[in-house]
Amino acid sequence: MSRFNAPLDANKLKDSLVQLIDRDGGWRKLGARLRQNDQKALELHIPTRFDTSQPAVAFQHEIISSSITEHPLASRLPSASQKPELVACASDFVPLMRSKDDPASLQDYVHTDRPLLGLRILSFDDATLVTLSFSHLLFDGLGGKTVLDAWSLVLQGRDAEVLELQGVYDDPLATLGTQPEVPYKHESRVMGLPQLILFGVRALIRRVFSKSEVKDYVICVPGSYVQKLKSHALKDIAEASNPTAETPFLSDSDVLCAWWSKYIASCISTQATETFVINNLLELRQVLTPELFRPESPYVSNALMMMPTFVTARQLLTRSLGEMALSIRDTISQLSTKAQVEARFSLDRVWQRRTGHPALYGDPWMRMIVCTNWIKIKIHQADFSPALLDKKFSNSSPVCPAYNQIHAIIENFDLITAFAISKDADNSYWIYSQLDAKHRSKVEQMLSAEECWAE
Repeated sequence: MSRFNAPLDANKLKDSLVQLIDRDGGWRKLGARLRQNDQKALELHIPTRFDTSQPAVAFQHEIISSSITEHPLASRLPSASQKPELVACASDFVPLMRSKDDPASLQDYVHTDRPLLGLRILSFDDATLVTLSFSHLLFDGLGGKTVLDAWSLVLQGRDAEVLELQGVYDDPLATLGTQPEVPYKHESRVMGLPQLILFGVRALIRRVFSKSEVKDYVICVPGSYVQKLKSHALKDIAEASNPTAETPFLSDSDVLCAWWSKYIASCISTQATETFVINNLLELRQVLTPELFRPESPYVSNALMMMPTFVTARQLLTRSLGEMALSIRDTISQLSTKAQVEARFSLDRVWQRRTGHPALYGDPWMRMIVCTNWIKIKIHQADFSPALLDKKFSNSSPVCPAYNQIHAIIENFDLITAFAISKDADNSYWIYSQLDAKHRSKVEQMLSAEECWAE
């Protein structure tokens, strides 16, 4: 969901998105329906034409004749904070993003004629909330960025600049994993069938007896504070290494991933020897271009791989921020090569044939943390200026989102905690994290203490 601090023309937004979908070059895929064939495999079915009976996008528009500040729920959408702070419970805002009839599961798509792409717009007198919803089967985060960028071009009348898509009727990744040249670094950590069964039983027991109430929370971290964290992390590394050693590279997301993983472990870990697997998602397009992807044609689908960092609970909680951030960076450096990607997918192919699922790495007693980096997607740069209704809201700057909220509908799995990191135009960082509601007060207390620590 994106909040624009201006009234926008909902029909113009919808018509331009439909125009994008209903064009040559593979874009009609975005209007597909999801089906299962006789072998229970999922397929995308693209209508021969889009019309009122088979729309390109599931569109909803609601007009609310008031200021957004007067709305009981929308008025509570968070603003950037001046210190690290838990600013909202994202779950509270679901009614702004979804109606009661919207799909909540895979079967809701399979057994209806609903498009995989949904557009919901709430129009206020002085603001607009725009929610683009989709099944993850359609595309990943970078695929979503391609859609946003192309949508903006069509809205601006720059249709000729929209590129043709690749991978709509053929699969660029079809041969990935068929020609490994080196072993996968973590091949020894693949869980065998007995371990997988034990892990599954453990998860089932926790699901039956756990009284956890998982919610999605929004944490704002000012850019200035992230730079303090980064400086402390680099200082930690310098103090622990050879004084003549070269200063290592750490990205902001490395530091934030390590920082927030420590928060998660402090809330959920009960045993010092418990294994934590911190999975960063690797976007494969850059790694596999030009071998498998064509640089001149966007790939609007899924091209992701997890990169695991293995630590014990004790290590995650007692190592310095710099040591943990460097471990995550080392993982990225080691596993994001073409050779390691090929080796990882080769193992996944073996286990897919054997079990129906890719390989799982770790041990039956582990907890998993999944970190998604949305910083490079730059949602805040989506320019919807041509849809501006009232010129008094124009100040010659692009009409871009003032606030973005990422929300995923996924089945709660107690042994996996996921979070995403994004950044806005004002250099504030946003963490969208799953947390058990009972840990909220502890997290808020820890965040309050952060300001003193970083001075």
